[in-house]
Amino acid sequence: VGSGFLHLRGATAGIGPITVDPAFQSKGVGKELIMTIIRTGRNCPSLRLVQDTFNTVSFPLYSKLGFTACGTIASLGSQELRPATRPRGVAIREATAEDTARITALDTKLTGIARTQDIHYFLHQSPQLMSFIDGKLSGHLCMLRMGESVFLGPAVATEPAALKALISHAVEKERGKALRMRLPVRHNELLLDLMKMGFRIEALQTYMVRGPWKAPKGADLLAL
Repeated sequence: VGSGFLHLRGATAGIGPITVDPAFQSKGVGKELIMTIIRTGRNCPSLRLVQDTFNTVSFPLYSKLGFTACGTIASLGSQELRPATRPRGVAIREATAEDTARITALDTKLTGIARTQDIHYFLHQSPQLMSFIDGKLSGHLCMLRMGESVFLGPAVATEPAALKALISHAVEKERGKALRMRLPVRHNELLLDLMKMGFRIEALQTYMVRGPWKAPKGADLLAL
C-alpha cells in the first residue's frame, strides 16, 4: 500500500520518494513509512527531503518529526527552450570516467555531501558536462535521460554564470526534449535567466532537513 526510499551518502541521506495508495491515505501509512525510514537512518546525522508546498498534511508531519524548512525549490520544466549566450570566459566540455575524482572533489567542496557513487553512476551514462573558468574546473552538470525527457541535476558550480552555461549547453545538446530540474529559489537571478530561456515553474517545493545543514556554496541544482 506504500513505499519509501532512503539514499545514504556518508553523513547525509536523502529521503524519497514516499508514496501511499490513495485508498489508504490519511490512515497513518505515510507516517509509519517516514518513521521507519528515520529509524533505518538513525546513524546518519543529517536526513533531507523535498516536500510539495501544497501538501498541508505532510509539512506538519515532517515538522513534528524534527525536520526544518531550509528553503524553497522551484521545479522547472519545458520543451520549448532557447539556449542563452554563453558567458565570456566559461568553457564547456563533456566529462569522462577519468574526471570522477576531480568532479567529486568539487562537488563535496561546494555541497558538503560525499556522493561519489552518484557521480560515478552518471559518468558511466555519458555524456555529462563540466565547466571551466580560466582553465580551472568550475562546475558540473549530471543529466538523467528518460526517453524524450531529461532531468538536469545534480549540479554544482562555483558561480551562477558557470551553472547557467552548463544548463544552456544542455538545452542546446538535448534540443527538442522536455527538460526538467529542481532549482533553489535563492538563486533568483539564475531563475530569471532560466525563465528567459523558456523554463516555466511547474511546482514549488520545500527543502526540509533533520539534523545539521549548511547551504551549498556557489550555485546548485538538486538531484531527482
